[in-house]
Amino acid sequence: LTQALKKVTTTTTTVADESTPASLEPWKMESLQAMWKHHDVHVRAHQTAEEEILQPKLAERIQYPEKLSGGHKVLYGLLDRVQAGLDEFVKDSKSSTALLQAFDHYQKDLREHLHHEEVWGIPLMRAYFSQAEFKSTGQQMGKHSGPPGSFVYFQGQDEATGQFLFQTEFMPNHGMPSFLWYVV
Repeated sequence: LTQALKKVTTTTTTVADESTPASLEPWKMESLQAMWKHHDVHVRAHQTAEEEILQPKLAERIQYPEKLSGGHKVLYGLLDRVQAGLDEFVKDSKSSTALLQAFDHYQKDLREHLHHEEVWGIPLMRAYFSQAEFKSTGQQMGKHSGPPGSFVYFQGQDEATGQFLFQTEFMPNHGMPSFLWYVV
């Protein structure tokens, strides 16, 4: 989600900043709407998978911090606020204030939430579960965490080669044969 947020932030602020007195070209507005819809689905699916799959597994051995599990409700409300700001922006592209304010609040909260997961959640998981014990949970999360391409795409690309980091780093590090890149 961190990489997804970086891309969504850049796109949203760039398009909204371009909305000076002249209206945006229709394709830019359509692209912004499509990008946001995909991001919204990705975030909600990821958070739902955490709530329904990850957190119950962690609860077998640890008390998962409320700040992490309860933070999802806040994020859902902020996603809705951004959508309302986007809807207003679509009606009047000269006024990006509501969209930018809602998005700023959303991205700050999501960054904080992700930071807490990385600082507290992941270390707790690694301390109380071996990789082998957690393998099936990780596989279930992958099946339920949003559009399959989002994981590959949002890991990013190597700036020098243009190759997807999923292909060059994730696959080799997880024992996945290289031919799978071309099959899936």
